[in-house]
This record gives sequence, structure tokens and C-alpha cells, in this order.
Amino acid sequence: GTEEERIASVEAYADLCVAKLGEIPFFPAIGESDFATYDCLDATAIPTTVTGDDGVVTHPTKSVDQCDNPEYIYSICEPNAVERNPPASPMKKRKK
Repeated sequence: GTEEERIASVEAYADLCVAKLGEIPFFPAIGESDFATYDCLDATAIPTTVTGDDGVVTHPTKSVDQCDNPEYIYSICEPNAVERNPPASPMKKRKK
């Protein structure tokens, strides 16, 4: 049988994942138990679009109630998501 164990710590869960799956290569190692992280502001933006009943695709300049692909986490339709130009941020370090 399989023995179940409750894990109440993010670090313990991460350690178990690595033990079962091997090192997770998403964050590059920069030292012993020290990893760089990813800044989503450096990602490729996905434009906000609204396709009307007539098939015309527009890019809203203000928030709208419905759009073709609402943001997943908040289900909102922000305007001009691709036109935000925050300064590039360097990779940040996170201690494990």
C-alpha cells in the first residue's frame, strides 16, 4: 500500500517534488540551494482583444466587461496589456 503524509510546508513540498521528479530546471541554479527566479514582466505580453458580433477584432483602450481571452487568474479584461513598458528588471535571487 501507499502511505499518505500531510505536508504543511511549501519547502517540504518542494523537497518532496524534487525527490520524486528530480531537479526542476525552470529556475537556474546560481549556488548551493540558491536559484534565480523569473520575472513575468520580462515575458511576452498577450494582447487584449475583443471580437465583435460582426467579426471585427479591436484592442480596447480601457477596461471592458468581456474580451476574447480574459486574464486567467482574475478573469478581467485590462486594456493595452502589451503597451505597458516597465523597465527591464534583473533576475532576482531567491533562497531555497
